Amino acid sequence: MNPLSIRKRKRLRKLKIAKILQNVQETLGVDLLTLTVCSSYLRSLANNLNVRRYLAKYHFRELNEIDRLLAQIDRIYRAYEARKRKYATRFFLPERD
Repeated sequence: MNPLSIRKRKRLRKLKIAKILQNVQETLGVDLLTLTVCSSYLRSLANNLNVRRYLAKYHFRELNEIDRLLAQIDRIYRAYEARKRKYATRFFLPERD
């Protein structure tokens, strides 16, 4: 392979990666909003005693899966909030004398 074709392939690869990243950035807000709405609805169902009793009686595995999903979402949110606080203190708080 000649150096020209190698450079061209590298440039094309970089363009493809840039396009993928742009697509992720464009859809991230919508995806986060969807996750927040769905998890809030799921949490309200899981916290309803009548729904919880019914699921425990007739759909025990699904109830366990709902609890597992909600715990996983909570971990994701806590990690996200911790990361936000970390960067906020690093970049936006005034330095002390």
